[in-house]
Amino acid sequence: MVDFRAMLRGAFGLSRAAAEPSGDRWDIRRRPRLLIISRKNSRAFLNERAMADMAMSLGYDVRVGEPDTNTEVSRFARLVNSADVMVGVHGAGLTNMLFLPAGAVLIQVIPYGGLEWLARGTFEEPSKDMQLHYIGYKIQLDETTLSEQYPKDHPVLTDPLSIHKQGWEALKTVYLEKQNVRPHLGRLKLTFLEALKLLPHGRQAKANN
Repeated sequence: MVDFRAMLRGAFGLSRAAAEPSGDRWDIRRRPRLLIISRKNSRAFLNERAMADMAMSLGYDVRVGEPDTNTEVSRFARLVNSADVMVGVHGAGLTNMLFLPAGAVLIQVIPYGGLEWLARGTFEEPSKDMQLHYIGYKIQLDETTLSEQYPKDHPVLTDPLSIHKQGWEALKTVYLEKQNVRPHLGRLKLTFLEALKLLPHGRQAKANN
């Protein structure tokens, strides 16, 4: 995987092999860059602007990217490679983790519905072989739009496993296609701070203090 990622960097002309701050004290790249992977049709961040504002208040240089079938791969790869932290809801957009520099942080937002097993196999475990730090952010009941679509005592909310037992199509329709999320900014702030501590930027700032 390490060799494959090195090949991708060469093929797409990606300049960053590792997530490290610029040596130029006046360079904006001394600030860690956080990339929010945006979605529109399902599993979208409903408070995306507030998330970006909060991250900027922590010292991040924030970018928002929305990859789709019309996105130029090389251009988006360069955006991802410029990031030190990438955050997104579970889905195909997170496959862009391939372009992150080594030592970067991947934050996977795991939709409500007992999907930890799916999140683990698709992105958490592969991140280790890619030399990436991984943080999972599990959506709670008060952060999902499913709580607005179903009664409080509905099995979708109280017993996700019963929906899983109905098969993949039922699971996919309810938890992957019908759900948007609104992460609690207080919880998410702690996650962004945790990511910062994993980066050379955070360790360098601590040393300077």
